[in-house]
Amino acid sequence: MFPYLNPSIKCAFRWYKTEEERTRHTQECNEDAKECPFAFLLGPDDFLPFQILAATGGGLGTSEPTGWTLNDLDGVMVHNLSSLIDNLQVEQFGASDGLPAREYVILDNILSHGLTIAPGLYEMIITTAGGTYYSETVRVCDAQECFHVLTWRNCGDIGTQRYRYRDFTNVMYFDRKSFIGHPAGLVTIETQAGERGSESRITARKDVTWKLQIPDLPWYKLDALSEVPLHKTVTLMKAGRSGADDLSEIAFSYTWPEGEVCSVQKSELTFQLNESPFVSACCDSFDPPCAVSCITAYDQYPSDDELVLDEIYLLPNGGYGTYYSTEQVEHPVNALGFGDIARCPARLATITGIGIVYYTGTEWEPVLTLVDLEIGSSPEEIILTGTAMQQYGVQVQWSDDNVTFYDVDMPFTSDQFASGITVVVPEGAQYFRVKLVGTDCDMETSNVLTYGYAEPFGCTGNGYATYTQYETGLTTYSSSTGEATFRGPDLALVVDSSGIFNVYAGVWCMAATDEGDVIGSLTDVNLASVSSFDVTGLTAVEAFTATGTFFTVDLTSQVLMDYLVLTSPFLRTVDITNSPLIRYVQITAPLINFYFVAILGFETVVIIGGSLDEATVDAVFNALDPTVTGKFSTIQGGTNAAPTAASLTNRNAYIANGNTITRN
Repeated sequence: MFPYLNPSIKCAFRWYKTEEERTRHTQECNEDAKECPFAFLLGPDDFLPFQILAATGGGLGTSEPTGWTLNDLDGVMVHNLSSLIDNLQVEQFGASDGLPAREYVILDNILSHGLTIAPGLYEMIITTAGGTYYSETVRVCDAQECFHVLTWRNCGDIGTQRYRYRDFTNVMYFDRKSFIGHPAGLVTIETQAGERGSESRITARKDVTWKLQIPDLPWYKLDALSEVPLHKTVTLMKAGRSGADDLSEIAFSYTWPEGEVCSVQKSELTFQLNESPFVSACCDSFDPPCAVSCITAYDQYPSDDELVLDEIYLLPNGGYGTYYSTEQVEHPVNALGFGDIARCPARLATITGIGIVYYTGTEWEPVLTLVDLEIGSSPEEIILTGTAMQQYGVQVQWSDDNVTFYDVDMPFTSDQFASGITVVVPEGAQYFRVKLVGTDCDMETSNVLTYGYAEPFGCTGNGYATYTQYETGLTTYSSSTGEATFRGPDLALVVDSSGIFNVYAGVWCMAATDEGDVIGSLTDVNLASVSSFDVTGLTAVEAFTATGTFFTVDLTSQVLMDYLVLTSPFLRTVDITNSPLIRYVQITAPLINFYFVAILGFETVVIIGGSLDEATVDAVFNALDPTVTGKFSTIQGGTNAAPTAASLTNRNAYIANGNTITRN
């Protein structure tokens, strides 16, 4: 599939592994090099998409771009494009369908570069650890309006061009010398035989075929355009127009004139215009590539915890390195104390205790998260929603015992998962999870959500709390009666008086009881490994703790609460505006919104890893009680704002009384 004669990817904007492969360097075209009629056209503001076959076989892992330049034809750099490298993606996948294991460097979409580039001839170079790659000669035009614009893409791969589960679209510009016209109409009449040999017309249709006549096409453009009819979606925008037409019935033809060896003087793209919406079931099947994590890291940098010497950290630029500290003399380190920085070609890594994450171009995100489970139009129909890494499939699984899981239907795409996957499950299905899959591999399994549709139960009202447990853990509590009753996924009632109750995955209900009768109040509640909870029925809780994967916490019903601890990697909003007695708050989460009214004032506030703005940070510090002593408060980590002069007076009073404050 990668012939020695023509190994480049057959995209519009062609790249090569050697400089000599550029068209202008070939002996036959050298005489035309000054005019370069074969140059690839670019507008003044954008770079067009491309795919580069980088490494194959044993060279995998070496294709992450380290440099990108725009040079004149003498090889002198005009612009250093290294700041744009994050727009490039490296796709790595194993051997399949006769193709070896390989890596591509891909620019999926038109890139607005924000540079000033004078009209003229240029060339690009991309460098990696594994090699250097050279673009075709490009001609920058002085105005975007001087081009006709042809685009083509497909839902599945075509040859060695990657389309499946990508946004990649080929784009080619043609100058005004390329003529659009010569409409030719064809009328098709369908008839039906009648009595006595007569025929009656039942349908009639007129199809008009147009031609795009293109001069001076070199071999590499012919190579790309010859595959346009194989693509599902093809559009053409005429120069000076703001909208594009969908094309169908596409054909491409040309003839090499005698004595010409560099370019074809005339070629034709014939087509019909689509005049009605077109709906296709293309790409219903799922066959994504498989990739593996390149490194197992201790944590991300910056970390909420103290950095650990000799441990590997994932870095915000998409790389990873070992932390040696800035005082280390045995290893060369950067200003942050990290040694040599490496990159993951497939942008996949593993964080201990968290799982596989991927680099989006700006940050590391989990490859798979199951966020929500809803009931559909019938009890046996469920809707699962979450996030998954692009290009990979999401396989829904169910279980009746949380041990053995079974697949439901075929894998779905990540886009389908984001908007909600609807599946029908058998009676008895209670535990649900999703699995990230690629070709011949399972990459990651999500958390478990629970719903027993066969016998759903309610547990709402005054005195009750409900929560969803995603794994086995402990619920600790105190109550005015000395006991509590629990109802789990099996619907059985269990009365407990130990204060520590073991729970397994599923939906749970709890309430203060006396010999099983709902009476009294829960005063101290500690929930561990929960994905959601509802404690609005509890009105006498003084201390509340929750750890897990929940998103928003509404504790406005807790009017007596004075102690709060929350830990979740997804928590964004906390509301305790009806808790005037609150004295201790500890929140470890990417917190954005924090609503409170602290009448007595905070004794201790610890907010780690959030993104609170200046106004909120100042409000928290102004709510500190300056009369306490021996306490500690901090708002650090994440992107929490630093306090301003608006809270300086109260902070100084708090510190002066023997307390400590740390902050960003």
